[in-house]
Amino acid sequence: MTGFTRTSACRKSAFSTRSGLYLLGAACLVLAGCSPPPRTVKVEGKVLHNGAPVENAKVVFLSPYRDELPAWGVTDAAGRYRLATYFSHLDIAEGAIPGEYQIYIEKFQTINSTPIMRKMASIAAEGGDVQQYIRDQALRDLWPNGIPQDWPLDYVPGIMDVPVRLREDQEALQKFTRLQRGIPMLPLRYADPATSGFQSIIERSDEPQIIDFDLTGEVEPIVYRGKDDI
Repeated sequence: MTGFTRTSACRKSAFSTRSGLYLLGAACLVLAGCSPPPRTVKVEGKVLHNGAPVENAKVVFLSPYRDELPAWGVTDAAGRYRLATYFSHLDIAEGAIPGEYQIYIEKFQTINSTPIMRKMASIAAEGGDVQQYIRDQALRDLWPNGIPQDWPLDYVPGIMDVPVRLREDQEALQKFTRLQRGIPMLPLRYADPATSGFQSIIERSDEPQIIDFDLTGEVEPIVYRGKDDI
Protein backbone atom coordinates (compact mmCIF):
# COMPACT_ATOMS: atom_id res chain seq x y z
CA MET A 1 0.00 0.00 0.00
CA THR A 2 1.61 3.23 -1.12
CA GLY A 3 0.27 6.74 -1.43
CA PHE A 4 -2.79 7.96 0.43
CA THR A 5 -5.63 5.54 0.99
CA ARG A 6 -9.14 6.94 1.49
CA THR A 7 -11.92 4.79 2.85
CA SER A 8 -15.12 5.40 4.73
CA ALA A 9 -14.46 2.44 7.01
CA CYS A 10 -14.30 3.73 10.57
CA ARG A 11 -16.12 3.04 13.78
CA LYS A 12 -17.08 4.85 16.93
CA SER A 13 -14.27 4.30 19.47
CA ALA A 14 -14.70 2.67 22.85
CA PHE A 15 -12.37 3.73 25.64
CA SER A 16 -10.90 0.92 27.70
CA THR A 17 -11.86 2.51 31.02
CA ARG A 18 -13.57 1.18 34.10
CA SER A 19 -16.61 2.71 35.74
CA GLY A 20 -14.54 4.53 38.37
CA LEU A 21 -12.35 6.05 35.67
CA TYR A 22 -15.42 7.17 33.76
CA LEU A 23 -16.76 8.97 36.83
CA LEU A 24 -13.40 10.63 37.39
CA GLY A 25 -13.38 11.88 33.81
CA ALA A 26 -16.93 13.17 34.14
CA ALA A 27 -16.01 15.06 37.31
CA CYS A 28 -13.06 16.59 35.51
CA LEU A 29 -15.31 17.83 32.71
CA VAL A 30 -17.88 19.34 35.06
CA LEU A 31 -15.64 20.84 37.74
CA ALA A 32 -12.42 21.68 35.94
CA GLY A 33 -13.67 22.37 32.45
CA CYS A 34 -11.48 19.66 30.90
CA SER A 35 -11.87 18.91 27.20
CA PRO A 36 -12.71 15.30 26.34
CA PRO A 37 -10.16 13.38 24.22
CA PRO A 38 -10.77 13.51 20.46
CA ARG A 39 -13.04 10.89 18.98
CA THR A 40 -11.09 8.00 17.50
CA VAL A 41 -11.79 5.66 14.60
CA LYS A 42 -11.39 1.90 14.74
CA VAL A 43 -8.52 0.75 12.48
CA GLU A 44 -7.39 -2.82 11.93
CA GLY A 45 -5.73 -4.94 9.29
CA LYS A 46 -3.08 -7.51 8.51
CA VAL A 47 0.69 -7.40 7.95
CA LEU A 48 2.29 -9.81 5.49
CA HIS A 49 5.94 -10.18 4.50
CA ASN A 50 6.50 -11.85 1.16
CA GLY A 51 2.99 -13.26 1.47
CA ALA A 52 3.36 -14.71 4.97
CA PRO A 53 1.74 -13.24 8.13
CA VAL A 54 4.10 -11.44 10.51
CA GLU A 55 3.73 -11.97 14.25
CA ASN A 56 4.82 -9.43 16.89
CA ALA A 57 5.38 -6.61 14.42
CA LYS A 58 4.73 -3.09 15.70
CA VAL A 59 2.53 -0.96 13.42
CA VAL A 60 2.77 2.79 14.13
CA PHE A 61 0.68 5.61 12.64
CA LEU A 62 2.32 9.05 12.99
CA SER A 63 0.71 12.40 12.20
CA PRO A 64 3.12 14.47 10.06
CA TYR A 65 1.38 17.83 10.40
CA ARG A 66 -0.28 17.95 13.83
CA ASP A 67 0.76 17.43 17.40
CA GLU A 68 -1.55 14.44 17.58
CA LEU A 69 -0.65 11.34 19.53
CA PRO A 70 0.47 8.33 17.48
CA ALA A 71 -1.67 5.24 17.20
CA TRP A 72 -0.11 1.80 17.25
CA GLY A 73 -0.72 -1.89 17.58
CA VAL A 74 1.10 -5.24 17.58
CA THR A 75 0.32 -8.11 15.25
CA ASP A 76 -0.84 -11.52 16.43
CA ALA A 77 0.13 -14.94 15.05
CA ALA A 78 -2.09 -14.37 12.00
CA GLY A 79 -0.52 -10.98 11.29
CA ARG A 80 -3.62 -9.06 12.46
CA TYR A 81 -3.31 -5.76 14.32
CA ARG A 82 -5.67 -3.23 15.89
CA LEU A 83 -4.65 0.35 16.57
CA ALA A 84 -4.97 2.11 19.92
CA THR A 85 -4.21 5.69 20.94
CA TYR A 86 -2.68 6.23 24.38
CA PHE A 87 -3.81 9.61 25.69
CA SER A 88 -2.37 8.62 29.08
CA HIS A 89 -1.79 5.45 31.06
CA LEU A 90 -5.41 5.80 32.21
CA ASP A 91 -7.02 6.82 28.92
CA ILE A 92 -6.46 4.34 26.11
CA ALA A 93 -8.74 4.70 23.10
CA GLU A 94 -9.33 2.00 20.55
CA GLY A 95 -8.42 3.24 17.05
CA ALA A 96 -6.79 6.43 15.74
CA ILE A 97 -7.73 10.11 15.63
CA PRO A 98 -9.12 10.99 12.16
CA GLY A 99 -6.51 12.62 9.96
CA GLU A 100 -3.46 12.05 7.79
CA TYR A 101 -0.75 9.61 8.85
CA GLN A 102 2.67 8.35 7.91
CA ILE A 103 3.21 4.72 8.88
CA TYR A 104 6.11 2.52 9.82
CA ILE A 105 6.28 -1.18 10.70
CA GLU A 106 9.09 -2.77 12.66
CA LYS A 107 10.07 -6.06 14.20
CA PHE A 108 13.34 -6.63 16.03
CA GLN A 109 14.81 -9.52 17.96
CA THR A 110 15.69 -7.40 20.97
CA ILE A 111 18.80 -7.62 23.12
CA ASN A 112 18.24 -9.24 26.50
CA SER A 113 20.72 -8.30 29.25
CA THR A 114 18.84 -10.17 31.99
CA PRO A 115 20.87 -13.43 31.73
CA ILE A 116 24.08 -11.42 32.08
CA MET A 117 22.85 -9.65 35.21
CA ARG A 118 21.78 -12.97 36.73
CA LYS A 119 25.11 -14.59 35.90
CA MET A 120 27.00 -11.66 37.45
CA ALA A 121 24.92 -11.91 40.63
CA SER A 122 25.56 -15.65 40.81
CA ILE A 123 29.33 -15.21 40.31
CA ALA A 124 29.46 -12.48 42.97
CA ALA A 125 27.47 -14.62 45.42
CA GLU A 126 29.97 -17.45 44.96
CA GLY A 127 32.94 -15.11 45.41
CA GLY A 128 34.02 -15.36 41.77
CA ASP A 129 35.67 -12.79 39.50
CA VAL A 130 32.84 -10.72 37.99
CA GLN A 131 35.21 -8.53 35.97
CA GLN A 132 36.74 -11.58 34.31
CA TYR A 133 33.27 -12.77 33.35
CA ILE A 134 32.51 -9.37 31.81
CA ARG A 135 35.79 -9.42 29.85
CA ASP A 136 35.65 -13.02 28.63
CA GLN A 137 32.05 -14.22 28.45
CA ALA A 138 29.41 -11.51 28.87
CA LEU A 139 29.19 -10.56 25.18
CA ARG A 140 28.85 -14.21 24.17
CA ASP A 141 25.91 -14.52 26.55
CA LEU A 142 24.41 -11.30 25.18
CA TRP A 143 24.75 -12.56 21.59
CA PRO A 144 24.41 -16.38 21.84
CA ASN A 145 24.12 -16.76 18.07
CA GLY A 146 27.27 -14.75 17.34
CA ILE A 147 28.57 -11.25 18.04
CA PRO A 148 27.77 -8.83 15.19
CA GLN A 149 30.74 -7.30 13.45
CA ASP A 150 29.53 -3.75 14.17
CA TRP A 151 29.07 -4.32 17.92
CA PRO A 152 31.98 -2.97 20.05
CA LEU A 153 33.74 -5.74 21.94
CA ASP A 154 34.34 -3.35 24.84
CA TYR A 155 30.67 -2.58 25.45
CA VAL A 156 28.15 -4.56 27.48
CA PRO A 157 24.83 -2.67 27.88
CA GLY A 158 23.87 -1.82 31.42
CA ILE A 159 27.42 -2.45 32.65
CA MET A 160 29.76 -0.30 30.54
CA ASP A 161 29.54 3.11 28.94
CA VAL A 162 29.33 3.41 25.16
CA PRO A 163 32.94 3.68 23.87
CA VAL A 164 34.03 7.30 23.41
CA ARG A 165 35.64 6.53 20.04
CA LEU A 166 32.23 5.97 18.47
CA ARG A 167 31.45 9.66 18.85
CA GLU A 168 34.19 10.39 16.31
CA ASP A 169 33.13 7.73 13.80
CA GLN A 170 29.61 8.55 12.61
CA GLU A 171 29.35 5.56 10.27
CA ALA A 172 30.30 3.13 13.03
CA LEU A 173 27.98 4.93 15.46
CA GLN A 174 25.02 4.60 13.09
CA LYS A 175 25.64 0.87 12.61
CA PHE A 176 25.98 0.37 16.34
CA THR A 177 22.82 2.40 17.05
CA ARG A 178 20.84 0.20 14.66
CA LEU A 179 22.10 -2.92 16.44
CA GLN A 180 21.01 -1.52 19.80
CA ARG A 181 17.42 -1.88 18.58
CA GLY A 182 18.08 -5.58 18.03
CA ILE A 183 18.35 -7.88 15.04
CA PRO A 184 15.95 -6.73 12.29
CA MET A 185 13.33 -9.31 11.37
CA LEU A 186 11.82 -7.20 8.56
CA PRO A 187 13.44 -5.04 5.86
CA LEU A 188 14.70 -1.91 7.61
CA ARG A 189 13.13 0.50 5.12
CA TYR A 190 9.73 -0.29 6.64
CA ALA A 191 10.92 0.74 10.12
CA ASP A 192 11.22 4.41 9.09
CA PRO A 193 8.16 6.50 8.10
CA ALA A 194 10.36 8.44 5.66
CA THR A 195 11.19 5.30 3.66
CA SER A 196 8.34 2.86 4.34
CA GLY A 197 6.18 4.22 1.51
CA PHE A 198 3.06 3.83 3.65
CA GLN A 199 0.63 6.69 4.21
CA SER A 200 -3.07 6.79 4.97
CA ILE A 201 -5.95 9.11 5.75
CA ILE A 202 -8.27 8.03 8.54
CA GLU A 203 -11.77 9.40 7.92
CA ARG A 204 -14.75 9.66 10.24
CA SER A 205 -17.30 6.90 9.87
CA ASP A 206 -19.17 4.30 11.90
CA GLU A 207 -17.51 1.28 10.32
CA PRO A 208 -14.02 -0.17 10.92
CA GLN A 209 -11.28 1.01 8.59
CA ILE A 210 -9.29 -1.91 7.19
CA ILE A 211 -5.67 -1.21 6.19
CA ASP A 212 -3.52 -4.16 5.14
CA PHE A 213 0.22 -4.11 4.48
CA ASP A 214 2.15 -6.43 2.17
CA LEU A 215 5.87 -6.02 2.80
CA THR A 216 8.34 -7.33 0.25
CA GLY A 217 12.07 -7.84 0.00
CA GLU A 218 14.69 -9.63 2.00
CA VAL A 219 15.85 -8.79 5.51
CA GLU A 220 19.25 -7.10 5.56
CA PRO A 221 21.78 -9.72 6.72
CA ILE A 222 23.84 -9.22 9.87
CA VAL A 223 27.57 -9.89 9.50
CA TYR A 224 28.95 -11.75 12.52
CA ARG A 225 32.51 -11.80 13.81
CA GLY A 226 34.67 -14.83 13.26
CA LYS A 227 36.24 -16.66 16.20
CA ASP A 228 39.60 -15.04 15.45
CA ASP A 229 38.02 -11.56 15.71
CA ILE A 230 36.83 -12.02 19.29
